[in-house]
Amino acid sequence: MVITDRRLNRQDILLWGLLFIVEIIVLLTGITREGVWYDEACSVGIIRHSLAEIWELARVDVHPPLYFYMLKVFSMIFGQSVFVLRGFSALGVLALFSLGIGPVRRICGKTTGLLFSFLVTVTPMYLGMGQEIRMYTWAIFFVTGSVLYAYLAVSENKKSDWLTFGLLMLAAMYTHYYALIAMAVLCGLIAVWFIINPKQFRPMFLVVAGLAALGYLPWALGFLPQLKWIGGGGGEGSGGGGFWIPPLHPGIVWQTLIYPFTYKFFTFDPLAVVNFWAIFGLILWGIGYAVFKHEKATVIYLAAGVHVLTLLAVILYSIFFWPILYVRHLLPVSGLFLLAAAFGLAKLPYKRLVLGFVLLFTALMTPHVIKINQSLFNGPIHEITEYFQQNIQPGDVFIHIGPDTWGVFWYYFPNHKQYIYVAQTNPGLAYCRTFEPTGSGGLDIRGFLEENRPDNVWLITTYIDNDNPAARIFGEESVLESRIFKKLDSWFAVGAYKIKRR
Repeated sequence: MVITDRRLNRQDILLWGLLFIVEIIVLLTGITREGVWYDEACSVGIIRHSLAEIWELARVDVHPPLYFYMLKVFSMIFGQSVFVLRGFSALGVLALFSLGIGPVRRICGKTTGLLFSFLVTVTPMYLGMGQEIRMYTWAIFFVTGSVLYAYLAVSENKKSDWLTFGLLMLAAMYTHYYALIAMAVLCGLIAVWFIINPKQFRPMFLVVAGLAALGYLPWALGFLPQLKWIGGGGGEGSGGGGFWIPPLHPGIVWQTLIYPFTYKFFTFDPLAVVNFWAIFGLILWGIGYAVFKHEKATVIYLAAGVHVLTLLAVILYSIFFWPILYVRHLLPVSGLFLLAAAFGLAKLPYKRLVLGFVLLFTALMTPHVIKINQSLFNGPIHEITEYFQQNIQPGDVFIHIGPDTWGVFWYYFPNHKQYIYVAQTNPGLAYCRTFEPTGSGGLDIRGFLEENRPDNVWLITTYIDNDNPAARIFGEESVLESRIFKKLDSWFAVGAYKIKRR
């Protein structure tokens, strides 16, 4: 690929600078408006433990530990406010954005680099994940950076590129399991390339890939048990069944593909479908253009191949073993999708057409960005905290029917004991280690109450219409009062029942 537009001028710097400012404004506007939901509470719970304990607790969270170590160090410097903890995820988006002016510009030219940074800015899910205390934005950055620097290392054989590729690959492997799959696919594709083109073989590839595999070995020993746990084959604390990933069906695959263009908690949206097909069309155009014009676009083929083969590997595993495909888990490879789209967008025949697509994507994706920065998807948490700040007394305890409320209440009411009532086969028991010492769980509610002897007991559940779990568990006469909390855009509601002690 012969690149003639790498060098930046003042106009380029101005455009990237303005876009960078817009990205920061979009990420930070409303970053603290949402309450902390269960998955975020897990992240906070893990980093409040020692460095040694994080290694084991990350296994309970069913993710590799690097993100938690990074967040732990970041929080030790800047504190543990919601703004700081979510801000670390926003930094992951900014790091991804910076790939446009770095390796993307170096490989594909500044036009493709600028368009890549633009697509990062307007893609709704990057805002959603950039305002959440989880590892996804950093996983996207590590995977996308790995593919870019793998191409640079193989094509230019510079030691600095090999070092960067190796570090990014190892970081990706230690951040998310789908990123691990993507790295295996990436190395497989590079190996195939060398087999087809033996004269271009780079011995450094074996060194870098071998060191990455060796570096991952300490964690790999616990990988298979976790894979069974999340999917349905059974694992630590699971008693033989998975607990959140549904059976594979075509709808899940489709939702996974359009997920980057919708909201954090997936709801079907026609605009997301339009955005996906527009992006997909640009990818096909870019690949077709490169083939027809005999233009070398190896990095785009590599990016598309890693994205497609990662998804295919997960689908095949879900068919032949147990389900592991979940919509947000494919996000680590979504940056490669945007990279290929940026290339196709840059290859449109007229500048006005490129500008038209830029304006189109801005118009199509801005409504999602606005809604994400205005809506409260994480549940009616603000109403819950306001209510209990006025109604609970020191020593009150909370009993939870499910984990969604358990983690939230652990975070917002740290001075009160939180007990999750779980069946013996429910892996929620293992999560108790994350929320110790105030969080615990099991089947023995009576034993928990006898041990703590609270003045008041609150039963908390994800509310289900026409169901009163408090009456079912404690008896109708034991319920002193009840309150249901709902929010229009929230993915769950909450029922709170005050129980009379006997």
